[in-house]
Amino acid sequence: EIDENPAAAAARELCEETGIGPIDVSRFVSLPPIGTAPNRTPVLGSIFRVDLTLAEYEGRGAADDEVVAVERFHGDDLHRLVVSGGVYVTLPLSMLLHFFLGQSDTAGFERGR
Repeated sequence: EIDENPAAAAARELCEETGIGPIDVSRFVSLPPIGTAPNRTPVLGSIFRVDLTLAEYEGRGAADDEVVAVERFHGDDLHRLVVSGGVYVTLPLSMLLHFFLGQSDTAGFERGR
């Protein structure tokens, strides 16, 4: 939207595309941007983390037609999905890697638990 800052856009998109929310923009934590272009074009995506409660997740509305499903995974399941090829698109892989490397215990991810 015009005149919308990246955090407000993330909050709006989360709600529109997943049915989760609305979530207050102040809960969105900005992470380092990720390059989204496959070449050397300086296009960086704004990445945010928002911690949801189980009630917010379970109380979500319907996802819009841009989203196939909204699912919840344990870290071990995500690792299995990545290794098996279930997650193979660059941007989600980058975000997952960023998340796991940002955790205090990344050893399990590196060892392939």
